Amino acid sequence: PQICKCQGVDTIVEIVKRYPQHVGIQHQALRFISGMGGSPEALQRLIHCGCLEAAMTSMKTLPMEVEVQLHGCYALGQIAAPMEIKTRLLQNGGMTTLLEAMQLHPKDQHIHEQAAAALSIVCELDSAKEALTHLKVGHKGHEVSATHLVCHSLATMYVHPDAIKQVLKLTALVALSEQTKVVLRQGPPPAFESVTVALKQ
Repeated sequence: PQICKCQGVDTIVEIVKRYPQHVGIQHQALRFISGMGGSPEALQRLIHCGCLEAAMTSMKTLPMEVEVQLHGCYALGQIAAPMEIKTRLLQNGGMTTLLEAMQLHPKDQHIHEQAAAALSIVCELDSAKEALTHLKVGHKGHEVSATHLVCHSLATMYVHPDAIKQVLKLTALVALSEQTKVVLRQGPPPAFESVTVALKQ
């Protein structure tokens, strides 16, 4: 609360905007945003001073920096609970940003855990579930559908309990869509075997 009263949140967001290429600043600022997301008062301040857009810009600017992607995913998940934020993430490319983190870091269990957790929160919106079935990530000509990316995450993350828990939760949510059910059935062969293995762990 004291940080909010002395405009600390606003200052951090301004610093993020001022130094977009500085990995250390972006990493630590995203950690700060993540930690503040648990306070209702701070959350409102974060929403109104543009931290959502700042976090997404940071992730897009530094896509290969693991710590930036990890804490960016965590930050988006921490502030995504309000309906207003879910809607803004859906409308402004937040889901694509989270999926790209998973695609660019296919073996990083922590990024998959936090990205899947944040996506699950956004996919509490029916419109977000539907949108996910149409999303693709990657460069033109080498694009991957979001549902196939989720299948790949299932196939690679089953040895990591915390990560697979979040990926399974996301899978359960998006599988409520008939179109996604078809993709999951036809997805990479290891996908359902991975679910079975995870259940046995």
